[in-house]
Amino acid sequence: MRPLVLFLFLASISLGQQAIHGHIVAVTVSEHGEYITNPQGEHGVNVTVRRQVYRVETAERFYLLEGGRKREFDPGTEIDFRLDKGKAFLVIHGKEKKYRMVGEGLLQKP
Repeated sequence: MRPLVLFLFLASISLGQQAIHGHIVAVTVSEHGEYITNPQGEHGVNVTVRRQVYRVETAERFYLLEGGRKREFDPGTEIDFRLDKGKAFLVIHGKEKKYRMVGEGLLQKP
């Protein structure tokens, strides 16, 4: 691999790993239905899936992060996270946890 290509590759990795500081301003619940079948595909059942969705605001942007069934953060919580391929990674209790990014945008300045 050429040195310049290697440098650009490593630089792109490090840029994607920068920590973003923000705070949670709202927590909502996402709810949707899924049809789940058994391994043979013979019988199925409709289930309702509920996930916590956190609105995280930074100085210029907002992000909607979908978590699990249990609420892990309350509004006002300060967090540091990094983004990579549509996922947000947060460190909680010494472990890195993955959240799905379901939305993002620029904050509207009044």
